Amino acid sequence: MCWPKSSEFYYDNKKIVGCGRIAKATLGESATSVMRENVKREIVTHHALRITCLASRAALAARHFHPYRRAVARAASNAFPFTRYRPIVAIYPLRLKPKLDHRLWGGQRLARWLGLPEPLPDDLAEIWLVYAENPILNGPLAGKTLGEAARELGEGLLGSQSIPRYDRDFPQLAKFIDANDRLSIQVHPDDAYAHTVEAHTGFHGKTEAWYILHAEPGATLIYGLKRPSSREEFARAVAEGWLEELVHYLPVQTGDVIFVPAGTLHAINEGILLFEIQQKSDLTYRVYDYNRRGPDGKLRELHLEKALDVIRYEPPAQEKIPPIALEPDRDLLVACPYFALERHRLAQARAYATRPTSFDAWTVIEGAATVAGERLALGQSIVLPAHLGDYLIEPEGTATLLRTYYPDLDADLIGPLHWLGYSDERIAQTVKSA
Repeated sequence: MCWPKSSEFYYDNKKIVGCGRIAKATLGESATSVMRENVKREIVTHHALRITCLASRAALAARHFHPYRRAVARAASNAFPFTRYRPIVAIYPLRLKPKLDHRLWGGQRLARWLGLPEPLPDDLAEIWLVYAENPILNGPLAGKTLGEAARELGEGLLGSQSIPRYDRDFPQLAKFIDANDRLSIQVHPDDAYAHTVEAHTGFHGKTEAWYILHAEPGATLIYGLKRPSSREEFARAVAEGWLEELVHYLPVQTGDVIFVPAGTLHAINEGILLFEIQQKSDLTYRVYDYNRRGPDGKLRELHLEKALDVIRYEPPAQEKIPPIALEPDRDLLVACPYFALERHRLAQARAYATRPTSFDAWTVIEGAATVAGERLALGQSIVLPAHLGDYLIEPEGTATLLRTYYPDLDADLIGPLHWLGYSDERIAQTVKSA
C-alpha cells in the first residue's frame, strides 16, 4: 500500500518530518526496514537526540496514523538501540473537558443556553472551554491535560509564534461568563508585574477581550475611569466609599466587542452573557466588591495595594472595537500580541488549514458544526494543533463559530489588511499593539 500524504508525528518529544515517497510500504517488516534505512540521527545541544525521518513526504498523517503507531515506534527504537522507547504521538484535533465554575454572581442563563440537564445550577458563572488544565478526551493523548500535551508536542501543537515569549506553556484561556449579578470591580496585571511580583503563581499577565453573546436591555460594563485620576485619589475613593462616582459605565448590547488591556479597571455587570479570550492567567485584583460575603460568611478579600500598582489612571482611548471584514462571513473581532478573535458564519462546508505559527481553537456559538471530523454542538470547543494542516468545517444548516489563535500581527493580519485596502488608522481600531 502507499501510505497517506502526511505532515509529521512525534517520537521522544522530537518532531519527525516526512520527505520523499514510500510506494508499496506494508506494516511490520517493511515499516521497520523503511525506518532503519531512512532515519538519521544528529546530536544537538545537551546531547538531545533529534530524529529526522527522510522516509516519506507521506508518512503518517495524524488521522491515518494510529494503526501504525506501535510498529513505527518499535522501528525507531530498533534503529537507535541506545535510546529508550517512547510512544509516538500523532497530531490530531483535541477535544477538551470544560471546567464548570460556580460563583456567587452566577446564575442559570448559561446552563439554559447550552441545554444542560436538569436540575440547573443556580450559580454557574463560568465555563472554561480552552485552558491548559482541561483534560483531553480523545485519541492517544486522552487523560493528559492540554498543558501537558503542549509541553510534549511543543511547536507541533502550539506553533512557533508563542514559544519565544512563553516557551511550551499553552498561552490562552477561552471561557463563557454569565453575570447574573455584577462582578467585583477589578484589574489585572501585565506580564512584567506577573512575572516578578506574582512569579510564584506561574501565571502570566492578563489582557482579555469580550464578545457579548447576550445583553439585557440597559446592561452596562464598568470600563476604566471617567476622567484622569491618580493613585492617591483612587485609594481615597475606595476608602471613603465613592469609587462608583469615579468609574465609567459603558452601555453594551449583543454583538459588541470590548478589548480590556492589562491595567484597565473593569467589571461585568448583571444581565450579560459573553465569550472571553485572554492570556492564560487567573490573577485578579479586586478593589471593590459591594461588601459581599463569600460562602464562609466573611467579606471577600480585596487586593488594593497590588491593584494600585497596576491600574491605568487615564480613561481608555477607545471603548468598543469595530469588527473588520476579512472575507465574506469572516470578521476579525479583535487582535493583539496575545490573541486574535475571529467570527465565522457558515452556511456550507469550508476548507481551512492551520499554520505552523499557531494552533486554531474553535467554539460554536450558534448551531452546530463538524470541525476536522469532530462534531461540535452549541457551546463546545476544539483545539487544532498548529501542524495539523488542512481541515474542513461542515455546518449543520447554518452555524456561527469563534476562532482564536496566537497571531503574528504583521504577517497574519496587518499585511493582509493593507492588501485588502484598509488604512493604518482603520486597522489600528481593531488590531491593538498592546
